Amino acid sequence: AIGVAVIGAYTLLYNSVFSWWPNWQEWMVVGVGVAWLFVGVWIILAPVIYPHLRVYLCPKGLIYVRRTQEVIRWDRIEVLNKKIVVHKKTELLCSYSIKRDDGATFELKYDLPYVERLGSFMEREVGRHLLPRVVAAYEAGKVQEFADILVSHTGIGLKSTHRILQWSEMEKLVIDDTSVSFYRKGDTWAW
Repeated sequence: AIGVAVIGAYTLLYNSVFSWWPNWQEWMVVGVGVAWLFVGVWIILAPVIYPHLRVYLCPKGLIYVRRTQEVIRWDRIEVLNKKIVVHKKTELLCSYSIKRDDGATFELKYDLPYVERLGSFMEREVGRHLLPRVVAAYEAGKVQEFADILVSHTGIGLKSTHRILQWSEMEKLVIDDTSVSFYRKGDTWAW
Protein backbone atom coordinates (compact mmCIF):
# COMPACT_ATOMS: atom_id res chain seq x y z
CA ALA A 1 0.00 0.00 0.00
CA ILE A 2 2.86 2.41 0.81
CA GLY A 3 4.61 1.66 -2.48
CA VAL A 4 1.42 2.23 -4.47
CA ALA A 5 0.77 5.47 -2.52
CA VAL A 6 4.29 6.82 -3.21
CA ILE A 7 4.16 5.96 -6.94
CA GLY A 8 0.55 7.22 -7.19
CA ALA A 9 1.47 10.53 -5.51
CA TYR A 10 4.46 10.88 -7.84
CA THR A 11 2.25 10.31 -10.88
CA LEU A 12 -0.56 12.63 -9.74
CA LEU A 13 1.67 15.42 -8.47
CA TYR A 14 4.33 15.25 -11.18
CA ASN A 15 3.34 18.46 -13.01
CA SER A 16 2.75 20.54 -9.87
CA VAL A 17 5.59 19.31 -7.63
CA PHE A 18 8.09 16.89 -9.15
CA SER A 19 8.57 18.34 -12.65
CA TRP A 20 11.00 21.02 -11.44
CA TRP A 21 13.02 18.56 -9.26
CA PRO A 22 16.38 17.31 -10.55
CA ASN A 23 16.22 13.93 -12.32
CA TRP A 24 18.12 12.07 -9.58
CA GLN A 25 15.56 13.21 -6.96
CA GLU A 26 12.64 12.16 -9.18
CA TRP A 27 14.18 8.71 -9.64
CA MET A 28 14.79 8.45 -5.91
CA VAL A 29 11.06 8.96 -5.23
CA VAL A 30 10.22 6.28 -7.82
CA GLY A 31 12.91 4.00 -6.33
CA VAL A 32 11.46 4.39 -2.82
CA GLY A 33 8.01 3.47 -4.18
CA VAL A 34 9.35 0.43 -6.03
CA ALA A 35 11.33 -0.65 -2.95
CA TRP A 36 8.16 -0.50 -0.83
CA LEU A 37 6.36 -2.58 -3.48
CA PHE A 38 9.09 -5.25 -3.27
CA VAL A 39 8.88 -5.25 0.53
CA GLY A 40 5.13 -5.74 0.33
CA VAL A 41 5.43 -8.56 -2.19
CA TRP A 42 8.08 -10.24 0.00
CA ILE A 43 5.86 -9.98 3.10
CA ILE A 44 3.00 -11.59 1.19
CA LEU A 45 5.04 -14.34 -0.54
CA ALA A 46 7.52 -15.28 2.23
CA PRO A 47 5.07 -17.54 4.11
CA VAL A 48 4.25 -19.31 0.83
CA ILE A 49 7.90 -19.78 -0.18
CA TYR A 50 9.24 -20.52 3.33
CA PRO A 51 6.29 -21.77 5.39
CA HIS A 52 6.65 -21.92 9.16
CA LEU A 53 6.83 -25.33 10.76
CA ARG A 54 3.92 -26.32 12.96
CA VAL A 55 3.97 -29.47 15.08
CA TYR A 56 0.91 -30.81 16.85
CA LEU A 57 1.37 -33.25 19.71
CA CYS A 58 -1.26 -36.00 19.81
CA PRO A 59 -1.70 -39.10 22.00
CA LYS A 60 -0.57 -41.47 19.22
CA GLY A 61 2.11 -39.30 17.63
CA LEU A 62 2.81 -35.98 15.96
CA ILE A 63 1.31 -34.03 13.10
CA TYR A 64 4.12 -32.25 11.22
CA VAL A 65 2.96 -29.41 8.96
CA ARG A 66 5.26 -27.45 6.71
CA ARG A 67 4.00 -27.46 3.13
CA THR A 68 2.11 -30.69 3.55
CA GLN A 69 0.70 -32.45 6.56
CA GLU A 70 2.53 -35.57 7.75
CA VAL A 71 1.39 -37.90 10.51
CA ILE A 72 4.21 -39.43 12.55
CA ARG A 73 2.89 -42.19 14.79
CA TRP A 74 5.00 -43.21 17.80
CA ASP A 75 5.01 -46.85 16.71
CA ARG A 76 6.32 -45.95 13.22
CA ILE A 77 9.38 -44.02 14.40
CA GLU A 78 12.59 -45.99 13.82
CA VAL A 79 15.17 -43.42 14.89
CA LEU A 80 15.00 -40.33 17.09
CA ASN A 81 18.24 -38.35 17.21
CA LYS A 82 18.93 -35.50 19.58
CA LYS A 83 21.63 -33.01 18.66
CA ILE A 84 22.95 -30.54 21.22
CA VAL A 85 24.84 -27.43 20.12
CA VAL A 86 26.62 -24.95 22.40
CA HIS A 87 25.40 -21.46 21.54
CA LYS A 88 27.48 -18.42 22.54
CA LYS A 89 29.50 -20.61 24.93
CA THR A 90 26.76 -20.53 27.57
CA GLU A 91 23.55 -21.97 26.18
CA LEU A 92 22.76 -25.51 25.02
CA LEU A 93 20.38 -25.69 22.07
CA CYS A 94 18.63 -28.95 21.18
CA SER A 95 17.34 -30.10 17.84
CA TYR A 96 15.81 -33.43 16.89
CA SER A 97 15.60 -35.52 13.77
CA ILE A 98 13.01 -38.24 13.31
CA LYS A 99 13.21 -41.12 10.86
CA ARG A 100 9.97 -42.92 10.15
CA ASP A 101 9.81 -46.59 9.11
CA ASP A 102 9.09 -45.58 5.49
CA GLY A 103 12.40 -43.66 5.35
CA ALA A 104 10.88 -40.17 5.65
CA THR A 105 12.88 -37.82 7.89
CA PHE A 106 11.70 -34.78 9.82
CA GLU A 107 13.68 -32.01 11.52
CA LEU A 108 12.68 -30.16 14.65
CA LYS A 109 15.23 -27.39 15.09
CA TYR A 110 16.01 -25.36 18.19
CA ASP A 111 14.09 -22.32 16.88
CA LEU A 112 10.81 -24.22 17.23
CA PRO A 113 9.08 -22.99 20.42
CA TYR A 114 9.25 -25.46 23.32
CA VAL A 115 11.30 -27.96 21.28
CA GLU A 116 13.06 -29.24 24.43
CA ARG A 117 9.76 -30.05 26.15
CA LEU A 118 8.49 -31.67 22.97
CA GLY A 119 11.77 -33.56 22.65
CA SER A 120 11.63 -34.98 26.16
CA PHE A 121 8.07 -36.13 25.52
CA MET A 122 9.15 -37.73 22.22
CA GLU A 123 12.07 -39.47 23.92
CA ARG A 124 9.72 -40.99 26.48
CA GLU A 125 7.08 -42.09 23.95
CA VAL A 126 9.49 -43.41 21.33
CA GLY A 127 11.40 -45.26 24.03
CA ARG A 128 8.16 -46.77 25.31
CA HIS A 129 7.35 -48.07 21.83
CA LEU A 130 10.85 -49.12 20.72
CA LEU A 131 12.15 -50.66 23.95
CA PRO A 132 10.11 -53.89 23.78
CA ARG A 133 11.34 -54.56 20.22
CA VAL A 134 14.96 -53.83 21.14
CA VAL A 135 14.80 -56.03 24.24
CA ALA A 136 13.22 -58.89 22.26
CA ALA A 137 15.90 -58.62 19.55
CA TYR A 138 18.66 -58.49 22.19
CA GLU A 139 17.28 -61.57 23.95
CA ALA A 140 17.17 -63.33 20.57
CA GLY A 141 20.93 -62.76 20.31
CA LYS A 142 20.93 -59.96 17.73
CA VAL A 143 23.42 -57.11 18.04
CA GLN A 144 21.65 -53.80 18.67
CA GLU A 145 23.02 -50.58 17.15
CA PHE A 146 22.52 -47.15 18.68
CA ALA A 147 24.40 -44.76 16.36
CA ASP A 148 28.05 -45.73 17.06
CA ILE A 149 27.27 -47.94 20.08
CA LEU A 150 26.82 -51.69 19.70
CA VAL A 151 25.14 -53.79 22.40
CA SER A 152 25.30 -57.60 22.34
CA HIS A 153 25.29 -60.57 24.70
CA THR A 154 29.09 -60.38 24.92
CA GLY A 155 29.33 -56.69 25.80
CA ILE A 156 29.08 -53.12 24.69
CA GLY A 157 31.29 -51.50 22.09
CA LEU A 158 31.96 -48.84 19.53
CA LYS A 159 31.43 -49.50 15.86
CA SER A 160 34.00 -46.90 14.80
CA THR A 161 36.89 -48.44 16.81
CA HIS A 162 35.81 -52.12 16.65
CA ARG A 163 36.39 -52.37 20.42
CA ILE A 164 34.12 -54.28 22.76
CA LEU A 165 34.00 -54.00 26.52
CA GLN A 166 32.89 -57.35 27.96
CA TRP A 167 29.98 -57.22 30.39
CA SER A 168 32.14 -58.97 32.99
CA GLU A 169 34.73 -56.15 32.74
CA MET A 170 32.24 -53.26 33.01
CA GLU A 171 31.98 -51.39 36.29
CA LYS A 172 29.47 -48.65 35.41
CA LEU A 173 27.73 -46.79 32.61
CA VAL A 174 27.05 -43.04 32.85
CA ILE A 175 24.52 -41.37 30.51
CA ASP A 176 23.71 -37.65 30.42
CA ASP A 177 22.38 -35.23 27.80
CA THR A 178 25.67 -34.92 25.94
CA SER A 179 27.58 -38.19 26.41
CA VAL A 180 27.60 -41.88 27.20
CA SER A 181 30.59 -43.11 29.22
CA PHE A 182 31.61 -46.73 29.90
CA TYR A 183 33.91 -47.52 32.83
CA ARG A 184 35.96 -50.71 33.02
CA LYS A 185 36.62 -52.22 36.44
CA GLY A 186 39.62 -50.61 38.09
CA ASP A 187 39.82 -47.68 35.65
CA THR A 188 39.22 -44.08 36.73
CA TRP A 189 38.75 -42.75 33.20
CA ALA A 190 36.00 -43.55 30.70
CA TRP A 191 36.73 -46.48 28.44
